[in-house]
Amino acid sequence: MDKKSFFGKPNPDIDAARPLFEQAALQFRNCKAYDSAVDALLKAADCYKAQDAFYLSAKQIETAAVMLQTQAKKPAESAAIFKQAANMYTVHGSPDKSAECYEKAARGLETINPSEAEEYYSEACSIYDSEDKQRNSIDTRGRFISFLVKNKRWNQAAQQSEQVVAIWKKLENRMFFNKQALATIIIVLSQGDSVEARKKLLAFEESVISLFTHVQNQKQTKQKKSFSGFYDSEEGEISQHLIEAFENYDDELLSNVLKRQTIKYLDNEIAKAAINLRIPGSGNPSTQQGSSQAPSSGYNLQQTGFPQQYAPQQFPNLPLNPSRPVTSPANTAGFSATPSRNPTPPQTASPPSTRPAYAPRDPTPQSASNPTVAAVPTGYGMPPGYKPRNPTPASGFPGVVQSGGSGGFEAFSGQTTQDFRPEPRQQFPSGADDDDLC
Repeated sequence: MDKKSFFGKPNPDIDAARPLFEQAALQFRNCKAYDSAVDALLKAADCYKAQDAFYLSAKQIETAAVMLQTQAKKPAESAAIFKQAANMYTVHGSPDKSAECYEKAARGLETINPSEAEEYYSEACSIYDSEDKQRNSIDTRGRFISFLVKNKRWNQAAQQSEQVVAIWKKLENRMFFNKQALATIIIVLSQGDSVEARKKLLAFEESVISLFTHVQNQKQTKQKKSFSGFYDSEEGEISQHLIEAFENYDDELLSNVLKRQTIKYLDNEIAKAAINLRIPGSGNPSTQQGSSQAPSSGYNLQQTGFPQQYAPQQFPNLPLNPSRPVTSPANTAGFSATPSRNPTPPQTASPPSTRPAYAPRDPTPQSASNPTVAAVPTGYGMPPGYKPRNPTPASGFPGVVQSGGSGGFEAFSGQTTQDFRPEPRQQFPSGADDDDLC
């Protein structure tokens, strides 16, 4: 959008153009036209730059780079835009944001261009060093070390790891100092150089001693306290054992040390490098992890012609099952002819039981009128101590009492089941006449 000045020269209206470019970028992004959205964002960044708003201009450029890297899947092109954003942040005076842009560009190039990714990582670390903000560079250096170890660039990884050790020493953090020192020893041993690893170990021990001496002098303690060096820590002990295993070509000691839990708590790439440590020239296959026999193909074509897991089991010492005779050769194609698929094991006589014969505990009492019929106990099926309410005799059934309320329970009092049975029907001879029946 251009305007003309008093003398007729074009004068662009930046204030009106900038929000239009931002809205156009948003619409292009919603339509997934990422290239057009990136162009609109860059033009909006130029408008901010023309108004000397360098930070806002850098934000627009960074947004365009992130969109091009994550959504458009063009990390190589986004790296150049990240570099523009980093330069704009540097002009504004934000070195931390500039280093973050270099790191984002490096992370996008790790898989497609490792050499250029290493340059961007180095540039980010140098910005932190120049601004004396090494504490902020620990995370960036940690990702840089993981990237170098993954690509087996051991010399650069060892240098960066030593710088991290120096930072933790400066911050007087003993725990992270020990962990990073152990990681440095593992990186050096990955090259097979046990002499250099021994030098690093001695340097770390002297660093710890000088560090604690300096701390005690600052505190001015009246009583001198004993302190332990790097050798006395768990990481120092593991480092010594690793170096001794390399110096003595002791594969067994190396395999035992690598099982320590402390190594597993290191960075993922460092832990992988530790597991893959091999003593050069040892030639002992016992340390080759993962060396196992190749699994069988699962087919036994000579015997069955079917996969091994589906082949019938062979029982040569068991007899055939007579209940499943072989009816036709078609049903036994590919299977063994002698044993059955599920043979029946031979029947063996069970040993005699030593348990005593069963005897009833309390035989049921018999009725006086009919010895073969058991008497029904009083209150059968009722809880102990149950008594019916207002018992009245039931008509037509001697000995049966009926509860007074509706829906009450019935109870039996000493009567046998013989009293409740209907009388048997009278039998007549087959030749009887009707008069005889009367």
